[in-house]
Amino acid sequence: MGGLTLRVDPPYEGESLSSVIGRAAQFYGTPLMALLADLGRPAGSSDRTYDLDLRPHPLIQSCIGDAVPNWRSPVDSHRGFHHWVLGSSHRTSYCVRCFEEDLALGRTPYFRLDWVPVLVTSCWKHRVPLFNWLDVSSGGMRRLPRAWIQQSGEAGSAPLFFQQHQRKLNELLDVRAPGADSRVSAALNCLDAFQRLMEKQSEDELLILPDDNPSVRLRGLGHEMIISTMKFWRQQMVSRARPATIDETYSAWFDPYVEYPERVRGSCLNSALRRAWDLGWRRSYFVFAAQALAPQGDHGAGDPWWGQMPKLGHGLGGGSDFDGTAVETKPPGSAVRCGVDGPVSPYACVPRSPMMRPDACGKSPFPLGR
Repeated sequence: MGGLTLRVDPPYEGESLSSVIGRAAQFYGTPLMALLADLGRPAGSSDRTYDLDLRPHPLIQSCIGDAVPNWRSPVDSHRGFHHWVLGSSHRTSYCVRCFEEDLALGRTPYFRLDWVPVLVTSCWKHRVPLFNWLDVSSGGMRRLPRAWIQQSGEAGSAPLFFQQHQRKLNELLDVRAPGADSRVSAALNCLDAFQRLMEKQSEDELLILPDDNPSVRLRGLGHEMIISTMKFWRQQMVSRARPATIDETYSAWFDPYVEYPERVRGSCLNSALRRAWDLGWRRSYFVFAAQALAPQGDHGAGDPWWGQMPKLGHGLGGGSDFDGTAVETKPPGSAVRCGVDGPVSPYACVPRSPMMRPDACGKSPFPLGR
């Protein structure tokens, strides 16, 4: 192993370790597990013990540091996340805009560590919805086009599903498109704000705050509400109740069917969330919690997490992070309030149930702690 050399680019900014090793395996045409074995992974080691992105085996860290020139370990700058992370074989989320930028810069598109948390459904940088990368092996290895791995940048090398994702995103962001529906954008905006309340980026400091801190209390409430929502839908599936469906207009972003295994019980809810690779499935669950935590009317206008919520693809300053969008922004200093600044509810695009609707104060309809 001492003579192993991998002639691939060292980790890009924010890249996960599994992404580095995955593109190296594709570059050399070797199975991922075979390369991991060459890098020192002990036979029989389990992902339950070692996480390649968050807690890799020490031998792999050491060997790949020697094998890749100018190595900078992506794990060293990781400072933790607040909540659940997806299982190692379920990390398929990606941002279309990030991949487009990678290709424009002449580098292989790569998977970011910031996309690993379960609650992350939009890009931290571009504030656009994430998609699922669909070319994945049975072992969970994400496969990129050969032209991308070789950094040739050939026209037409993008997979068909990637081109479809580009079109869907452009249609969402183009408010001038015929039939554009602001309810979808409003719901996705809310989920983006909910993500920024509940989770953090990998390299951000993990602050230890007192239990009575408003942000800590809101995160705790959001956590409990997600669990409660899953318990509710589990009961619906066990009782053979037919799940509500979503209008075809919204099915590109929200999963119309809530698929939930009956065998998942009690404490296994956390495990079920870690296996929830499908972004539409997660959005359908999380939008209920985001809805309940959103202020209802004037009394919530000053809420610390809702207040300056930018629209899709726009930063906090109101400027767009990409070209070609015509999304309207609100004047600086104005707060976005649910039901006040928009003519329709942003949550009309998801199945509504009387049991899931918050009261007038936006409180959870579920007793917490069960």
